[in-house]
Amino acid sequence: MTILSAERSRARRVRENLKKGMALAWAASPSALVRYSLLGVVSAAMPPIAVYLGATLVNRIASAREHALPFRTMVPILVGLWLAAAVQRAIGAYMGYGRNLFVRRVQLEAERRLLEKASKVDLGHFDNSDWHDRLARAKRDVSWRPGDLTWSVLGLSGNIVTIVLMAGLLASLHYVLVVLALGAAIASLALERRVTVRMYEFFYRETPEEREREYLGDLLVQPRTTKEIRAYVLSDYLLGRHARISEDLFRQREQMYRAATRVSVLTGFVSGTTLALAYVFVAIRGAAGLLDPGSVVLVIGAFASVAGTLGQISSTFVAVDQHTTFLEDYFSFLAISPLVPAPATRVAAPGWHIHEIEFDNVTFAYPGGHEPAVKDLSLHIRRGELVALVGETAPARARWSSCCCASTTRIVAPSASTASTFARWIPRRCAAASACCSRTTPATSCRYAKTS
Repeated sequence: MTILSAERSRARRVRENLKKGMALAWAASPSALVRYSLLGVVSAAMPPIAVYLGATLVNRIASAREHALPFRTMVPILVGLWLAAAVQRAIGAYMGYGRNLFVRRVQLEAERRLLEKASKVDLGHFDNSDWHDRLARAKRDVSWRPGDLTWSVLGLSGNIVTIVLMAGLLASLHYVLVVLALGAAIASLALERRVTVRMYEFFYRETPEEREREYLGDLLVQPRTTKEIRAYVLSDYLLGRHARISEDLFRQREQMYRAATRVSVLTGFVSGTTLALAYVFVAIRGAAGLLDPGSVVLVIGAFASVAGTLGQISSTFVAVDQHTTFLEDYFSFLAISPLVPAPATRVAAPGWHIHEIEFDNVTFAYPGGHEPAVKDLSLHIRRGELVALVGETAPARARWSSCCCASTTRIVAPSASTASTFARWIPRRCAAASACCSRTTPATSCRYAKTS
C-alpha cells in the first residue's frame, strides 16, 4: 500500500510539473508553441497516409497482372505519395531549424525566472546549506531541461497522432497486431521508468559533494584565491580533495549507468521479440490466403512504423518523466516563500534611536550544522563606538551582524504599540535574520537601550 501511495504521489508531482513546464513554454513564446504543435500534428499524419497509399498501389499493380490497367489510374496514388513525402520532409526541415530557437527561448525564460527569484529571495535563506543545495540543483537543470521538456511534449503529441492512425490500419486487419504493438511499448516504458527513478535519486544525493567539488575547482583557478592558496601551500591538499571527490562520484555514476545499460538491453530484447511475433502472425495468415499483397505491405509498413513510433513514444515518455522529475527542484525553488511576509502597507519608522547594544551569552548554529557559528558571545556596545570583528570564518561574523540587526525585533520599546510599529517597519533582511537568530539557546538574550 505504501508503494502504491508513493507511485500516486510521484505521478501527481509529474503531472503538476508537466503543467508548469508547458506554462513556462507558453509564457516564453505562445505563437511558437501553437505553430510547432500544429505543424507536428500535420507531419505526424503523413506516414499513415503514405502506408495506406503504398498498399493501394501494390494492389493496383497486382491487379494489373491479370488485366492491364491504364497508367492514369495510378497517377492520383503517385501524386498522393509525393505530397505526403514532400510535406513531411518540408515540415521536418522547418521544425529542425526552428527547434533550436524555440528551445533557447524557453531556456532564457526559465533562467530569467530563476535569477529573478534568487535576486529577491530573503537573505536569511543564504545562511541555510540546504537552500544552497536546492539552488545548485535548480541551476544544474535550468540550462536545458525546460526547453527539452517542451520539445519532447510536442514530439509526443505528433507521435500519438501517428500511432492512432497506424493502429487503425492494423485494427482493420486484426486486433492481435495492435495488442502486440502496444504491449511492447508498455513493457519498455515500465522498465525505463525504474532507471529514471534511480537516476534522480543519485543526482539528488550527489548535490552536496558536487557543489564542494565545484567550489574546490573555483578556489584553484580564481585569481582572488590562487595567491593565498600558494602562499599557504594548500594546492596539493585541495587538488587531492578535488580528485577524491571526483573519482568517488564517477564510480557511483558508472555503477548507475551500467544498471541502466542492462535495463536498456532488456528493453530492446522485449521490443524485438514482439516485432518477430507480429511477423509470425502475418506469415500464418498470409499462408492461409487471408491477406492480399496490399494487406501484407500495409501490415509490414504499418507495424514497422508503429514499432518505431512506439519506441519514440516510449523514449519520449521516459524523457518527459526524467525532465519533470528533475525539474521538481527548479519549480520548488521558484515557490520558496518569504521567511517573513512583507507588510501589506508601509509603516513609518519610529522617532527614537538605539543608544546601546548588549549581547549576553548568545549562541547560534546553522540548520544541520555540527558546530555553532556563534557561541557564548557577550558584548556591550555603546552608541558611537567603532567595533572591529575578528574571527576564523566569515559566516560567524556575518551571523553576528545579522543577530545584531535581528535583535531589534525583541526590543523593549516605550509602549507596546511602538514596538509593534517598529517590528513591522524593519527591513526584510533584518526580519529574515530574526527568524534564523531565534534558534539561539534559552540562555541567550539581546538587549537594546533606546533614547527618544
